[in-house]
Amino acid sequence: MTQRVVRLNDQAAPRPTTNPLSETSTPPEADHVGEEVDLVIVGAGLSGLATAYYYQHRFGPTARILLLDTAEHVGGMTRRIELEVDGHRLVTYGGAAALNGTRSWASHVSRRFFADLGIDLSSARPDDQDQASPFALRSSIFFDRETYGESRLVVGDWPAGNVGPSDRDQILRWVGQFPYAPEQKAAIADLWLSDRVTLGHLNPDTRRNYLERTSYRSFLRNDWGLDAGAVDLFTRRTIGIFGSPAACVPALECMRVGLPGFNAVGVDGLDRYRWLDEPEIRFPDGLATVARLALERIEPATTGGRLDAETLDSPRNKVRVRLASTVVRIQNVDDGVEVDYLRDGEVYRVRSEHCVYAGAARTLPDILPEVGDEQRHSLSRVVKPPMCYVKVALRNWRAFAELGIRDASSPGAFFYKLELDQTIVGGGQRSDPDEPAVVLLCHRPVVDPNEQDYRREAAAAQEAMFATSAEDYRDAVEDQLGRILGSTGFDPEETIAAVSVNRWPHTYSPTVNTLTDEPAAYAREMLVSRRPVGRMTIAGVDSHRFGWAQAAVDAAERAVNELPSGGPELLFDAIMSAR
Repeated sequence: MTQRVVRLNDQAAPRPTTNPLSETSTPPEADHVGEEVDLVIVGAGLSGLATAYYYQHRFGPTARILLLDTAEHVGGMTRRIELEVDGHRLVTYGGAAALNGTRSWASHVSRRFFADLGIDLSSARPDDQDQASPFALRSSIFFDRETYGESRLVVGDWPAGNVGPSDRDQILRWVGQFPYAPEQKAAIADLWLSDRVTLGHLNPDTRRNYLERTSYRSFLRNDWGLDAGAVDLFTRRTIGIFGSPAACVPALECMRVGLPGFNAVGVDGLDRYRWLDEPEIRFPDGLATVARLALERIEPATTGGRLDAETLDSPRNKVRVRLASTVVRIQNVDDGVEVDYLRDGEVYRVRSEHCVYAGAARTLPDILPEVGDEQRHSLSRVVKPPMCYVKVALRNWRAFAELGIRDASSPGAFFYKLELDQTIVGGGQRSDPDEPAVVLLCHRPVVDPNEQDYRREAAAAQEAMFATSAEDYRDAVEDQLGRILGSTGFDPEETIAAVSVNRWPHTYSPTVNTLTDEPAAYAREMLVSRRPVGRMTIAGVDSHRFGWAQAAVDAAERAVNELPSGGPELLFDAIMSAR
């Protein structure tokens, strides 16, 4: 028997509202003082890196910049993962995976930024999954015995959007394999095949408002008459796009992403979201490549080699990145800003001319006493759902090839979805089932499937996720992979070589949710939450209430432009032409 080697890499990010010194009524005296820079950036994610980029353009390439981040890696929600399997090194991502919305959601600002990194958003091509593959791999659904009384794998692609009469028999055969009672199967199939729910009793304006104020779960229960068991098939289907379960997502949004039940529900001027059909730009390690390119652009000394503390925080660098450093206080002082941070149990103080906060919005009131009540309230309402990406290195992926599946969604099991690495699905770099492969397993707790307030729901999910140990994740990986692939003779102990657990307490930056928010009030909250405070401005995706990389860049450019002038400034085009 081949010896199993499982290396747990539990990279749990800190909770967004945790300040190690928040219990103290007055700021502690700093143990180390005297460091001075031009700009302190709180947060070394993509928005923080872009902030340094735009600061150099405005104030000159010799500006002294310090980025502080509580994490132990650069890139925020990006993370490069390297897994070793019997002499093979597999590179993958543990956070943000791709640049989405490359056509419809990219401003001229973000396009220019990415172009300067060597990334042309207009060059995006259709997903590799649409290219020819030597294996006819399909999607599947795994029903677990704890929820459904038996473990069953149903192979078949999930129908996309509205379907035609020619799809009827295929859908009936697919749904017919579900472990439901006959009447439940018929009700589920009707969502694709029937036109009986029209909402025709409502005029067009009222119909739209109804769908905005009704959750997808309620729409399925009340308008379609599905029972709770049948509706649970769709509870976690919304998480991949919206980060929240079906009870927290407006039915109108689900209509726009192609979920079933809307065949005969007409809403004037409402189309499918364009970005769903736009090509992505992917890298093997996800957006960690983008973060690395941005870092090399702002500090050439980091080009190539390992990003260790000595390289990132070298005194020779104009841009220094200091990791494992938790900011505990930001304070405006005469003609500058003081920033205190905790590192290795001691408090350090750095003084700067400017400060840009590019971290989680909810943390800011804990570390910036000057925040006013209205802004404090607005920041507190930015609640983001958690997510856990578990990357599993397999010695081979023969079981997937034998079953003919590329992924398996699970309405009731611990992981709501697992999928093969993209390079395999597209028949790219590794298309031999006997070669090692990476599998992604996604975990996102749903504590109360009926909770409609996404803020309360997300907070409960965070607590549940961080009550789960690394060993719990390891056991769940072995159990779920074993059940799904077991009919092929798959042996978890023989085949699983390494496991990387990547927990994120705050992921999708929430856009307006019409179940709980009034759009106009929400827009005002967004503007209030990012007001400059003295010589400190606010970047980060939370300040734009949109979680994509383009928003991180747009927020950085805005935050730098909002900084008060403190010296000679250089025009963007002059800097660009000089490089």
